[in-house]
Amino acid sequence: MRTSLSSLGWIAFALLPAAHADWRTEAEYDKLSAELGAALPTGAGVVGLMSEVDADPGEGVSYLPQATTVTPFAGSGLFAGKTIYADHGAGGASGHAVSTAATFCTATYSVSPGLTELHMLDAETFFNELYTTSAPLTYAGRVHNHSWVADTEGDTTADERVLRKLDMIADRDGVVECIPLMNYSTSAFPVFLANAYNAITVGLRNGEHARGGSNADGVGRMKPDLVVDEVYTSLAGPAVASSAALLLDAADPAQPLAVNPRVIKAVLCTAASKELLPTWRRATSAAPYDA
Repeated sequence: MRTSLSSLGWIAFALLPAAHADWRTEAEYDKLSAELGAALPTGAGVVGLMSEVDADPGEGVSYLPQATTVTPFAGSGLFAGKTIYADHGAGGASGHAVSTAATFCTATYSVSPGLTELHMLDAETFFNELYTTSAPLTYAGRVHNHSWVADTEGDTTADERVLRKLDMIADRDGVVECIPLMNYSTSAFPVFLANAYNAITVGLRNGEHARGGSNADGVGRMKPDLVVDEVYTSLAGPAVASSAALLLDAADPAQPLAVNPRVIKAVLCTAASKELLPTWRRATSAAPYDA
């Protein structure tokens, strides 16, 4: 099966301050912080994982938020206090990975600054591992973010095989999977990985993400599951992943259902505000919003 992988949106690190301020404010993270004070969950103890597209194919593998020749390695600068694992080998830095990782687990741009262990995968290698293994490998982390899209040449069986492997990882290993859509409302709905059942598919509050609902392994399912006030879908995904890490930190580990990825997804979807979507109205109070 040949695949075509593309990033959801490469952004320069210089764009981060403007891009990230709104989503945390809109989520009322400042109010939560003021209310809980020192009891505010930070994602402490939660392990994260991201897969990233190679930023410079043909020039070595650049899929990390910081370049390294060893693994694990200590983050510096924005990632000071983080331990980063290059699970697919040493490599170079990617500006896209810097931005997504910053949104996932830094004090400046995320809601889970206490997440200090971050694993990194090369997206193409990860995709091929999903396709070629009889059962998916076990990957580190309770929260995963995959800010990239891929399409195949129409092999429905192969499409479903990859998607169901991702679903199995979520179900078997208790992983919250966050999958951003493609940028722009005119884009075709991507086959991978947004069609997964057990993942949280993420778009943009302004609607500038791929539309049309699921188109593989059961068509017609409403997607995305959540939208975020961000400028790129690549950043909306780790924003949701960061929120999931906060919830996992707050959950009682003695209650297995509290940390179940389906429960985390349900809490996030239920808590999502509808007030900032003024054109989203029900025809009647007896009908769902998407009727």
